[in-house]
Amino acid sequence: MTTPSRRSDVASTCSPRTRLDHDERRANILRAAQHLFAHQPYESVSIGQIAEASGTTRTNLHYYFGSKQDLYLEVVEQFAHLPLTIPPATSSQPKEEVRLLLGAWLDLVEANAETFRALIRTRDQREHSEVGGVLVQSQLRWEQRLLEAAQMDADSEAAHAAVRAYQAFLASACEQWLGDHSLTKQQVLDLLTAALIAIAESLT
Repeated sequence: MTTPSRRSDVASTCSPRTRLDHDERRANILRAAQHLFAHQPYESVSIGQIAEASGTTRTNLHYYFGSKQDLYLEVVEQFAHLPLTIPPATSSQPKEEVRLLLGAWLDLVEANAETFRALIRTRDQREHSEVGGVLVQSQLRWEQRLLEAAQMDADSEAAHAAVRAYQAFLASACEQWLGDHSLTKQQVLDLLTAALIAIAESLT
């Protein structure tokens, strides 16, 4: 009696070759791809791995997404739009509103920690310039949310520049939390809140 070969964690949760409708099949492929891209370098993930992990065929994968690069960009776009789903904070106090917004954002990052770190790593690589473009567009929209939460002047060029610099600090702080574990989630929230409020106050 032969022993079945092992599959990835994602593959073990999917029934191979199950009949799914178009949207379900596409969602399965995206989930499997997100998991694989988050845990392995882009170059080491193959179309065959993604197909196996999602319980479909290479032909189906190409039908839904075209190429591995197209699929990767879809994964990036999905993640990049997550922060924009956070509902507006209800507090009228800038500090409390910033804290609520950033707290919800950190919850999203924590739930997608490996994907977040993988995207930060590939953002500035020349071969992933399209990824960088997607993230830049997402950051511009997130920039508006941060300006609104901190009640900063959305027409001020200095305010926009300061928030862009702040986002680099934000990414670095999250790496200290998720990668190095030298900061806790609570410490990151405290730091990010205090920093954005301090920036807002310095520009008034």
